[in-house]
Amino acid sequence: ASNNGVDSIRELRDEVAFTPVVGKYRVYIIDEVHMLSAGAFNALLKTLEEPPEHVLFILATTEIHKVPATILSRCQRYDFRRIPPEIIAARLNQIETEEGFTLEGPAASLLARLGDGSMRDAISLLDRSVSADGHIDLGRVTEALGVPSADTVVEVYRAITAGDSVKALEIFTDCYLEGRDIVSLFDQLLSLLRDLYVLKATGRQEYLMSASAADPAALQALANQADGPTLEYFVGCVSDLLTRLTRTALKRTDGEMCLLKMCLRHQSMEAKPVQMAQPAPVAAPVAAPVAKPAA
Repeated sequence: ASNNGVDSIRELRDEVAFTPVVGKYRVYIIDEVHMLSAGAFNALLKTLEEPPEHVLFILATTEIHKVPATILSRCQRYDFRRIPPEIIAARLNQIETEEGFTLEGPAASLLARLGDGSMRDAISLLDRSVSADGHIDLGRVTEALGVPSADTVVEVYRAITAGDSVKALEIFTDCYLEGRDIVSLFDQLLSLLRDLYVLKATGRQEYLMSASAADPAALQALANQADGPTLEYFVGCVSDLLTRLTRTALKRTDGEMCLLKMCLRHQSMEAKPVQMAQPAPVAAPVAAPVAKPAA
């Protein structure tokens, strides 16, 4: 992405005329190709349209919509899908065997979910979690990455559904003082809300994504106790907060306000008096007119 100017592309264009010394092809991999300037794209266009037989270009990008249509029309497009968590976890266990450390199953599953479909990100998180004694468990992963445990997220959810603002703030403050990532805490809370919503709507456990997915029976019990409008309100609150956290320095204050907002709504719902329907007033009977006798 740093070599995105027209001069870099012109230099590359001059090099492609030379045949390879070893092998059949000269392969050029341009990563983050959407970062090229307009002039660089124009300089590359003619070469892509009529490349030498011994040259192969591989253009990689995560933002395909930023690549000009004139470039896309001259390429074969391959969309790489996100890797399923079970495949990522299996690869992490393979690395465990090759490197000689111990990785527990729940820790591998959490790293795979945090990787969000990216093998590279999951392996990077694994590198950060390696301990001196070579043993990686669930506690080690949450401590090294600064993410809250699944039990902590469930405790926060129980507190806000019970309207216990004191308990919710206590858990949040403990996480903050321990150096936990505030964004990760609410990310995990949103994932939990999403899983409860999915369970309540479909009952399908194979769609679960949160860290609490390791205990689907407990999640199902929480989903049975939840109601749709409340979950929808909580999802809206957390989603709005996560949008603000990307552009504010007051992460702690915003996080506390979000928790209090959810707790106080629950309290107001419990305190709202139930109004009994009043019976409709019964109309008084109207006497029929009496006919006068004929004179």
